[in-house]
Amino acid sequence: MRFNALLAIGVIALAGLLTACAPDISAGTYTSNEVGQAAVTAPGVIIAATPVKVTNSGPGIGTAIGAVAGGVAGSAIGGGTRANILGALGGAVVGGMAGNYAENRLSTQTGMQYTVRLRNGRIYTITQGMNPILSVRQRVMVIFSNPARVVAAY
Repeated sequence: MRFNALLAIGVIALAGLLTACAPDISAGTYTSNEVGQAAVTAPGVIIAATPVKVTNSGPGIGTAIGAVAGGVAGSAIGGGTRANILGALGGAVVGGMAGNYAENRLSTQTGMQYTVRLRNGRIYTITQGMNPILSVRQRVMVIFSNPARVVAAY
């Protein structure tokens, strides 16, 4: 029983570490696949800037790890097979809910939604991280890559 409790604590700690790693959504972050790729870039002016909440759309690893940890911890409850099975099922449900909650809370970030009017009159709205923070009426360049980015024009 002591081993199960230690295992559950270790799995929960691992879940905390994994879910705390929210992706960097700033305009200055590139994946290795994006390096060296040309992108169409157009000058414009920011006409609106709104803070937004960005949530992680990952695979739900916090839910899975929480369910496993809860199941292991719950199986240590009780004095017989039936109680162990019921404890494991209940622990898996509660652990999964806790893991999902933790993952969502730890991976949510604040981003900015920029609305940009290009010189040709077209208007685009792009959401990105808080780095760099740009302001309304600021001259910018819109980089049409995947993902699109808004950066200060110099």
